[in-house]
Amino acid sequence: MVLRHRDFRLLWLGQLLSKTGSQFNYIALAWLVLQTTGSAMATGGVYLAQVLPAAVLGWVAGVPVDRADRRKLMFHCDWMRAVLVLVLPISFALHSLQEWLIYLVTFAISALSLLFYAAEKSVIPALVPAEELTEANAWAEMTEQFGALVGPVVAGILIAVLPSPVHILYLDAATFAVSAVTLVLLAWRDHPARAAGGAGQMLREAREGLACLLKDPLLRVVFFTAATVNFLVAPFTVVFPVLSDRVLHAGAAGFGWLMGAFGAGMLAGSLAAGRLSRALRPANLIYGGMALLGCALAAIAACNELWPAVALAALAATGIGPSNAVILTLVQKATPERLLGRVFASLSALVQVAVPLGVALVSPLLDLLGARSVLLGMGLGILLAAGLGRLWLGMVGEPRLEPSNPAECSGS
Repeated sequence: MVLRHRDFRLLWLGQLLSKTGSQFNYIALAWLVLQTTGSAMATGGVYLAQVLPAAVLGWVAGVPVDRADRRKLMFHCDWMRAVLVLVLPISFALHSLQEWLIYLVTFAISALSLLFYAAEKSVIPALVPAEELTEANAWAEMTEQFGALVGPVVAGILIAVLPSPVHILYLDAATFAVSAVTLVLLAWRDHPARAAGGAGQMLREAREGLACLLKDPLLRVVFFTAATVNFLVAPFTVVFPVLSDRVLHAGAAGFGWLMGAFGAGMLAGSLAAGRLSRALRPANLIYGGMALLGCALAAIAACNELWPAVALAALAATGIGPSNAVILTLVQKATPERLLGRVFASLSALVQVAVPLGVALVSPLLDLLGARSVLLGMGLGILLAAGLGRLWLGMVGEPRLEPSNPAECSGS
């Protein structure tokens, strides 16, 4: 098992805690804003502040990642996020907590998380043998899925018993502090490039990472796949509550079961990713997972009862974990080490732009067409994207997961 490698195990444990804590942050702040303002639009501002940094800053965020000592950069991101989180409960205790401060702190934490994400994905190849990289990526993705599955449930319980939702943020700050400690304990040491230069040089370096992502034939297909899946799948968080309420007549409890099943399916898929990556070709694993997702979502549209829909939600998400793990591995292997931070930051920016676009498109369609039609459209769209992506990848050439260390991006 990949967790036998000490440094990767330390990184993984730190992220398991901090990403669960990040779910505390979003749930607590969204609930606090809703309680204090009564406005759904103001509550949506918390989500907007969370997703904007990747879209706005992702183009240049990878430059400091590739210039710096990545271990130290992640450490600084952790302690700064811990301090920023503490600003909110302290301001609340001083009766000076304002909406604008919540949005500003959320934006800043999300920007630091973007730097951390790009650095983390760049560091993982150095912590495990090349033949275990896909499994390592799957376990790293599992921290996100565990946080998304467990975090909201624990946050909901704690918010119910605490005097105010803002008090849960002390626990969130503590998880970032623990993550920072695990990074200090890593034996691995980075060799930073220490490139110098002003804003012009930074923009040139940022363009280099973006050009690598868009010019390399394999990375272009990976970007198309990731962006399309995010665009078509992200709206499930909007569709599921409507489906539960208006179609399945299962209320909030049904919504919880659907979301929990989806998270459980992603977790199960990630656990199987290492074994599947050794048995199946990367292209078949990626697009087979997409096809499974599309078929299951389309099948949910035909459900009239909650429990078949719950089972299909779990099945739908099962293919996401292995697919994500293989995509991350292919990006890591197709990208020169000196460009890893910039490529991952650019990929995150491009993919994250697709998320609010998908949600914005689906929200009015739910009232116009209904949850069944929207789910069917999502499923068929994913199936079409899977077929086109598989054909495109076949024209580019079958990707391999064998060790490689490209000197430059192909086609750049």
